Amino acid sequence: MISLLLYLYIFVVSWGGTFTLSPWFPVHVILLLTAFILSTPHILTDRRFPKGIYHFEDIFIWIGIMAVGISGMLNPNEKTFNYLIAYFYVFGIGYFALKYLLYKKTSVNKLLNVNTIAVLFVAGFAVFDVALHFLTGIAIREFLPGTITATQTYHGVISRAYGFANEPGTLAFYFNTLGILALWELWKLWNYKFMSEFLKFFLTGLLIVAWICTRSAAGFAFMPFSVIIVLAIRFCYITNTRKIYISQSSSGWNTNSQTRTLTKALRSCQPFAKNHRSARRTLIVLATLSLTIFLVVQHFESVKYSLNPIIDKVTLQESSSSAEIRVAHWEYAIDNIFDNPFFGKGIGYLSSKGEGSSHDWYLFLALEAGLIATGSFVAFLLLSAVRILKSRIAMKYWFLVGFLASVFNFTISSTIFNPFLWILIAVFTVVEQKSKEQQIAI
Repeated sequence: MISLLLYLYIFVVSWGGTFTLSPWFPVHVILLLTAFILSTPHILTDRRFPKGIYHFEDIFIWIGIMAVGISGMLNPNEKTFNYLIAYFYVFGIGYFALKYLLYKKTSVNKLLNVNTIAVLFVAGFAVFDVALHFLTGIAIREFLPGTITATQTYHGVISRAYGFANEPGTLAFYFNTLGILALWELWKLWNYKFMSEFLKFFLTGLLIVAWICTRSAAGFAFMPFSVIIVLAIRFCYITNTRKIYISQSSSGWNTNSQTRTLTKALRSCQPFAKNHRSARRTLIVLATLSLTIFLVVQHFESVKYSLNPIIDKVTLQESSSSAEIRVAHWEYAIDNIFDNPFFGKGIGYLSSKGEGSSHDWYLFLALEAGLIATGSFVAFLLLSAVRILKSRIAMKYWFLVGFLASVFNFTISSTIFNPFLWILIAVFTVVEQKSKEQQIAI
C-alpha cells in the first residue's frame, strides 16, 4: 500500500495545477502525507534504521529550519505559522521522510521507470494540449478540475505548455529536474536492439518538444547552461585522470592495482561522452551551435521575432512591466537584508503585507529569515553538489545537470514547495546507497 502511494506520488508530482483540493493540497501532497502517516509507527519502531541515507550536509537543513523558526518567533506576523508549516512539510516530510520511505519501500528500477512514464505522460498531454489549442482554440487543461489559470500564449498565437502544472515555468522546472532522469532512461533504450528506431526517436522527441513548448525563458537558459558546466567538469576530470595515468606510467612506479584503478576511473560514468575526444568534440559542437544560433537570430527577422520574447526575458529587457517588477523586488530585498541580517524581518513578512515574493528564493529567504537560514540552505546545496560529484554511480552527471538547473531556477523563483529538486536529491541518495550495498554484497 505504501509503495503504491509512493509510486503514485512520483507519477503525479508535477500536477500542481489540476486535480487539487486547494493550492495548499495538490494531489501529490495528499499522497505523500498519507504514505508518511501510515508509515509513522514503523519509522518510530524501526530497529534497522537506514542511517546511510542521511549525511553530514543534512545537518544544515535542520540549522536552516531552526533559523526560520527563530525568525518567526522574533518577528511574528499573520503568515508566520503558514510558512513554518510549509517549511516543515517541504524538508521534514518532502525530503527527510521521503528518503527513508523511498529507501525502504521502493525499488530503484521501478522508481526510475515510474518517473520516466510520468514524464512522458505529462509531455504527451502537454504537446497534445498545445496542438489542439493551436488548431481549434480548445485548451483541455481548462476543463480539468483544480486551480486553473487562463492559458498563456506566445506572441498571442501559440499557447504555452502547462501539462498539469499551474504555469509553464513550473513544467519547465519539472522537465529540467526529474525530466533529466527520464532522459537517462531513454538514453539507455538506444542500446536495446529489440526496440524500433521509430519508437526511440518518438519518445525522445516527445520529451524535447514538450520542453520547447513550455517556452520558458528560465528553462531554456538554465538547462543548456547546466549541461555546459557538467560537460566542462567531465572534460577536466578525464583530462586530469589521463595526465595522472600517463605520469605514473612513465615514472614506472605505479602498481597493477593503481593502474587498474586509474583505468577504471577513465572508463567510469559515461554520461555524455565515452572518452576524452568525444567530450572535447561535444564542447566544440555546443560552442559552434550557440554561435550559429546567435548569428542566425541577428540576421533573420522571422527567427529573431520568434525568439525575441525569450531573449528579452532572460536579459531583463522585456517590454512588459514584469521585468521591472522582478528587478524592483530584487533591489528591495538587497536594500533591506541588512536591516535584520541574522534572522530577517520574519518569515512570511512580504506575504503578510500583501506583496509578492522576491522572485529569488535566496534573496527572499535572506530578507525574511536572515543570513543564517540562507547560509545553511546554501551550504546544504553546495555539499550536495560535492557529494554528487564524488559519487561513483553511472547516473551522477545526469543527476548533476538536474541539480544545477534547479539550483539556478531558484534565482528567479521562490517556489520551494515545488518538490522536484528535493525529490532529485532524495532519489540520488537512495540510488547511491543501494549501489554501495550491492557492491559490498558482491
